[in-house]
Amino acid sequence: MTAKEILTRPKTLKMSVRAEMDNLIALRAMAESCTSHMKLTGSNHQQGQRSGLESITIRLAEEEKKLNDILTDLAAAEGEALELIRMLEKSEQRAVLMCRYIQERTWKDVAKACFIGRTTALACHRDALQQLDRLLAQQQKKKEDAA
Repeated sequence: MTAKEILTRPKTLKMSVRAEMDNLIALRAMAESCTSHMKLTGSNHQQGQRSGLESITIRLAEEEKKLNDILTDLAAAEGEALELIRMLEKSEQRAVLMCRYIQERTWKDVAKACFIGRTTALACHRDALQQLDRLLAQQQKKKEDAA
């Protein structure tokens, strides 16, 4: 995996979290609608209404598990990204990558936060990714040599 793939993984997972949260909100609204309707009809519950609620409840549990799994992956991905950024020797490169990938800032905001120009921020970013790819390749080679 390249440095950029490792660094962008948390953002991708955050988008998945948002999508799963939207699914949960929709399912909870459906469940609330079913239970409200069942309360209004009193003890004359129709089997279809109960079956619909059971189906929604099962889907809710599945979506919540899926969300928990994604959150676990997100925490690991953020840790891996931070660990990778810390491998850089130059503080300016670390700052640019932290702003861009961890804080998810725009290039304009990255440059402003790091007190450098946008072009300098982009060049620093490029150099940092190249350095990290070299470090990752060295680590991979060491693993292969040890095996």
